Amino acid sequence: MFLRVSGYDLADEFESVVPAMSEQVATASTEMSASAPGLTAAAPAASTEVGTARETIASLTRSSAEIKEIIAMIDGIAAAVDGSTSLAGGDDITGLSQTAGRPRSEATGFLAAMCR
Repeated sequence: MFLRVSGYDLADEFESVVPAMSEQVATASTEMSASAPGLTAAAPAASTEVGTARETIASLTRSSAEIKEIIAMIDGIAAAVDGSTSLAGGDDITGLSQTAGRPRSEATGFLAAMCR
């Protein structure tokens, strides 16, 4: 069964819906207009924060590179002092600590031989 609606009934219903919809659109527009200044004010602050974040990342990248250089220097010093080839990668394992002990033992041996 079909419900027959006249053109006048549809026009009346349309006239009652249009003002309600217009009111909702006006309310949404007012709310959007009210939020626009806040968004406009927040945009420069967000841009500033992005710049600060980029500077921080660049600083951390430079610090990381410097730390790697310092670690390489420490490894080199350790290799020179204790003769560790695992750090230097060479075949000579005579470090400063072993080399410094030689003259003492040679001098002690020489003095012992002289006293005989």
